[in-house]
Amino acid sequence: MAKNEGTALEQLADRAISIAADLRRARTDLALAEITAADACIDGADIASAFRVVSDLRSRISILEHAKEALATRRITILNGLASVDANALRVEAAAVEREVEKIRKAAAKALGTLSELEGIAYTEAILYCEPGMQPPPRSAQLTARRVALQGKAREIGEREISRASSVDLEDATTADDIVRAVLLHRSLCPPAEAVMDWLAQCVSVAEGRGFKIAGHPWQVRIAWESSQITDQSWILVRALAPVVRHRHEIDDLNSEIRDFEAVTFRPRVPGAKEKP
Repeated sequence: MAKNEGTALEQLADRAISIAADLRRARTDLALAEITAADACIDGADIASAFRVVSDLRSRISILEHAKEALATRRITILNGLASVDANALRVEAAAVEREVEKIRKAAAKALGTLSELEGIAYTEAILYCEPGMQPPPRSAQLTARRVALQGKAREIGEREISRASSVDLEDATTADDIVRAVLLHRSLCPPAEAVMDWLAQCVSVAEGRGFKIAGHPWQVRIAWESSQITDQSWILVRALAPVVRHRHEIDDLNSEIRDFEAVTFRPRVPGAKEKP
């Protein structure tokens, strides 16, 4: 990843997290403000100030929504730039390899010229490759193969579209921001920060519904997505809370435990999430 583009993607991820957090707070505040305004109407109280609060919050949410959309567009631009930088880096490396091949050819031509004078026979570069399957191959042949591979990879990257489906896997995740950031730094059309935050909140809710308090414990996390939507192949596993199902008594391991990890694996159903078979 190029330093400037990579830094831009990281900065964009941080801003996306901040905007998503602001949006969630503003929506909560708006819901409360609307209830307050409704109560004021019912009670016949002065509702002007309540209306102003509601209006201000709606304006704030609208601005934040526009900012979120602009960030998504800018992110695609950065990802395309990263692909271009990667492709160019491969082309530069291929050019350096080609220069090394040319250096070998020039040195070989000089040596072959000397040999031709000594033997009275015209030797050409073809003599270097007169034994098919030679192991190891001549260095110039190895370098040529590498150049071709680098150029092919550069073309592939340059023509490749941004991936629409992918996933991230994290071990010992401890904060929601770290999880969201890992998703946003993935070079694909990932879910927006707010969607990941909502999904994490639902995981916590599902866990609490089963009687587990998962905050404060390391999480093993897998978040998969397709077309920017989190799929049902996503989950959180909290190994530290896995209950012991039974003990396994064996000669070589008298104290081993069998734990029920499925009991502490949480897969909330997200409205609109795409299911995977």
